[in-house]
This record gives sequence, structure tokens and C-alpha cells, in this order.
Amino acid sequence: MRLTANMCFNNSFIKFFLDKSNLNILDVGAAGGVEPVFMQLEDLEGINILGFEPLDANFNKLHSSSNIGYHKLALSNFDGTAVFYTHGTQSTLEEEVASSNLKKARYSYEKQDVDVKKIKTIINEGLISHVDVLKIDVEGAELKVIKGCDNELDNILFIKSEFGMDNGDSGLFDIDNYLKVNNFVMFRIAYNESIMNSIQSGDVLYVKDIFAIVDNDKYSKEEKKIKIVKLIGLSLLYNLDIYAKTSLNVANNSNIFDELEYLELEKIVNEYTYVPALFSPWGSIRYKIGKVFLVMAQLLLGDLKEESMFKPNELISRRFFNIKTKYIPKKYLQKYNKQTNKMIEEVVASKNINIFGW
Repeated sequence: MRLTANMCFNNSFIKFFLDKSNLNILDVGAAGGVEPVFMQLEDLEGINILGFEPLDANFNKLHSSSNIGYHKLALSNFDGTAVFYTHGTQSTLEEEVASSNLKKARYSYEKQDVDVKKIKTIINEGLISHVDVLKIDVEGAELKVIKGCDNELDNILFIKSEFGMDNGDSGLFDIDNYLKVNNFVMFRIAYNESIMNSIQSGDVLYVKDIFAIVDNDKYSKEEKKIKIVKLIGLSLLYNLDIYAKTSLNVANNSNIFDELEYLELEKIVNEYTYVPALFSPWGSIRYKIGKVFLVMAQLLLGDLKEESMFKPNELISRRFFNIKTKYIPKKYLQKYNKQTNKMIEEVVASKNINIFGW
């Protein structure tokens, strides 16, 4: 089923701006195909999606469509060739990351020589005119891909990047520090935990600060309109409803759009954000219904308690809305707690870890 955001980008008003400047999406590290969220935009006019996968085994399984194309190429912060380390679905240009994983998992990497280019280079060569959205999953070389954008980073609106807490210079804080000074704001983060519940790796979503567009004198008024329309459409694609509304209001206060343009965009944002979308067969039903139930619960039962959900190894059940949890009895939690503690003790003992020294 096509989702709401697909219909948003198929809107005639949005397409009017995309006809002036296509929405260009780069998926760097596209083994298995481009991101599912990008598949919603398959076959839509005015949208180009390019996937990059340097490994022969992975690349040969990919299939292009009318607006999705794949290229056997690695992207980084230099042009040339390099050794690519691969094991199963894990692959990286970073020898340090490969060596680290080798020690942890005790497996060996195969090696393949691959062509490498910067994003700025593929733009200069005419493969694509510009980049609006950048997704990166390259096992430790994420920041190098971002730095390979050079001044093209100013034009990018959305960046989704994988991160690791020990991935060389592509740790979360390295990526965050670099993007913050380039006018990006972190909106979402999803992470994986180690067996000891420490954050190990994850994905993070950055969005261009709307003020970096409206206050940028290097853009003409028409260029600002195009970028803001794309920003609003992408915000709806990622269910960032409030940011879509905020971006529209900031643009309106800065007199970017005339009255008719503003009203048309406001109609689009409201249509795909508020209650009418619940009854649309194209709506993000689960997301919208969840919002409605949350509001109803707050109206009927008061605000949510400022407590996190119960953890598997807690001894007593939590209370929500002052109602005791019925479906997870205390005895079950006690039993699960013993199992969890036993597992942790075994891991600590097997690795000769001094738990009191952490």
C-alpha cells in the first residue's frame, strides 16, 4: 500500500516545484536494496534515488526501476581505489573497524579492491545534479562520506547515518559535532544495546535547520521556496509533523511564499497531519491512531507518569495511569530477574571482568 507521504509527493502543487528541481536521494551502502522508506517514492516523477554498493556479490542482486538506479561504487572523502573488507553482510573500508570486529567475533574478512569517489566528485561528473537526502550505512566510514560532500553539504536537507560508539572517527559524537556546525539538528536516534545494556551502535536522523535556508542570502527566493517545499514533504515522509508545520510558519513569517502558496501548503500539511488523514486509505493509520489514543488517555486519566517502562530485570511491576499492570505479574518479573542476573554473572565470569571496577 502506498503511504501518505507518497501521495504528498504526488500532489500537483508539490510536483510543480519538483519539476523545477528534482528531489535527489542517495543511499550509500545499499546492500539488499534502498531504504524501505524510499521505496514509497518508487516510480514517482521528479524523484531520483541512487543506491551505491561496491561489492560484486551484493551489487549483482540489485535491480533498478524507473527512478531507482544502482552504482557499483564506494563513497568516501577521497577519489581513487581502496581495499574493501567484507564478511557476510558486514563490510567496510575501515581496516580499524574490520580488525576490531575480527577480535570480537573471531572471524576473518575477505578483501576486494573497489573504486572510491567523493559525493562532490559524482556531482561534478554529472551523475547527479545535487543531493537532498543522504542515507549512510558503511560500517565506520560514515563521517568520511559526509566530509566527501564538501560544500554540497549546504544543500542537503536530511541525513540518516549509522553510528557506532567505537567506530573510529564515525562515532555518534564525531558525527553530531560535525553536523551541528553545518546547520543540522538531530531529530531521532535509535540504538542497539550490548548484553550489558550499554549503547553499542544505532542510527541517527538529522534535518537541516529551517533558519539556515530562510536566512541564507546565497539562495534566491525561488530557491528557498523549492528547498522548503522539499523539507516539508520529507518531514511528512518521516512523520515529523510538527517540524513540517514549523518550517511552513517560519517561511511564512519570512515572506517566502505568497498568500495562495502558503494556504496550499498549509492545506497539504494539515491534510497529512491531523484527523482527516485517519480516514484516508492512504494514511499512516497506526501512527495517527496512536496519537488519538494518547490524547484520549490524557484527557480521561490525566498526564502520563514521569516514569520509564518497567525493565525486564526489575522486581516489581510499574504503575501506568495509577493502574497496576495486570498482564505482567510480579512473580513473572521476579523469575525473569533471576534469569537475567544469572546470564550477566555467566558473561562476567567468562570474560574475567571485575564488575565492581566499572
